[in-house]
Amino acid sequence: MNTQVVYYEEWMKDQVERMFLAEYGWQKERLSDLMADFYTHPYQLRKCIRIVALENRTVTGFQSLFYWPYVYEGKVFNSYQSGNSLVHPEHRGKGVFRTLLNFVEENRHQQGIDFMMGFPVDASRNSFIRDGWKNILNLHWQVRFINPVSILRSLNKQIVCHKLPFAPLTYQTRQPSALWRLSNDPEFTDWRNHYMKPTEYYGYSYAEGSKEMSFQMKIQVRKRVLKELVLGNIETNSGDPVFLRNGINSLCHKARSTGIISLVSFASNSQCKNGLSGHFAEAGFKTIDRRISFIVKPFSTPELLLDPTRWELYRSDIDTW
Repeated sequence: MNTQVVYYEEWMKDQVERMFLAEYGWQKERLSDLMADFYTHPYQLRKCIRIVALENRTVTGFQSLFYWPYVYEGKVFNSYQSGNSLVHPEHRGKGVFRTLLNFVEENRHQQGIDFMMGFPVDASRNSFIRDGWKNILNLHWQVRFINPVSILRSLNKQIVCHKLPFAPLTYQTRQPSALWRLSNDPEFTDWRNHYMKPTEYYGYSYAEGSKEMSFQMKIQVRKRVLKELVLGNIETNSGDPVFLRNGINSLCHKARSTGIISLVSFASNSQCKNGLSGHFAEAGFKTIDRRISFIVKPFSTPELLLDPTRWELYRSDIDTW
């Protein structure tokens, strides 16, 4: 039976939702909130791309790309992140996913897409590669254990918040640079805060005179006892290595003072020009065998987009942050 790819319509909602629930095991209420806050919010509604694969009126696959603006030398590009790639279990291995990706590329001119990017899971990574996406780099994790005694204590968010206040994403002025960096303009930031839960994120700022450094973080619990403080985004107006190392050490000291945090983790592109991974290493962070794949498919400026040294990427670049 022939597969037809079309743009998402409301009559497909129940079938798409069933695919989401089967794949991720979410509650229906959580999925409904995601659909409303993520896809149909005014910021994304006219920009995001949602397509489905059909056999007659049966949904066999779903793919979305959402507007995810990156900035290079002060210019905002029309870039899109791939996310929520789903193929019905009964239709896997039939080329449905590849057909969805082909449709996006063939119709990209309607949105004027400059490039597409994503952080695929291992199950879908090779399908993207076969479609011409380039895995130009991986984000590598660095960790620093700060308090082994914390495994004896339960997570108390109010205690953590006293030391590291709740902090949604905020807009901060940046100087133009020859690096790809995710935009933090007010509209994009407000939309992200809308679909995220601000009370799940923590912040810390460090300063020496006019030099400033700020961190955004969240906590995840591993193996029921390890409380991991995950650094998502870092903003700084200084490249002074001593200042940066002082800021990282100050954050770790503050996290240790909660008595609850077991370790601090940081994911970044270690190949980035003037990146922060070296400063974290000097502050006692160790690289571990975990990575996040990053892929890109350029339609303009490929010489810049395919250069791994030009990407400043963090955990918060991913939509699931």
